[in-house]
Amino acid sequence: MRAVIADTLIFERLENWLFGTFAALAVLLAIVGLYGLISHEVELSTREIGVRMALGAPRVRILGDIYRRVCWMLGGGVVIGLLLTAAARKYIGSVVALDLDKDAGRILLLTAALVGAGLVAALLPARRASSIEPMEALREE
Repeated sequence: MRAVIADTLIFERLENWLFGTFAALAVLLAIVGLYGLISHEVELSTREIGVRMALGAPRVRILGDIYRRVCWMLGGGVVIGLLLTAAARKYIGSVVALDLDKDAGRILLLTAALVGAGLVAALLPARRASSIEPMEALREE
């Protein structure tokens, strides 16, 4: 009987494994994309950061400004994503059983995990921005 049950559930297990793998790849791509975006933004604003630091802005302030931008981007993405999820729940329900009343906690937990991953992805570019030497940044361009 165990063999019959295992053979019956093999496609469901494969489907769950594929969904999990693709979801993990999507999260990884989102983290890499956010890291690239923040790195590029920091590189473009190197001169501005150098001027602000030369005028006396502390490194903590620069780090906070970078994280403030990241939080605005993440917040906008979360709001748009949750609205699109609510709007497309009929289509999502045809693939995965989605009950917004029961799964709201799970969706919010995944959203919080993605926001946390985004904040971690922004850590390296933000630290690099806060460690810019003002004179080097001003001489660079």
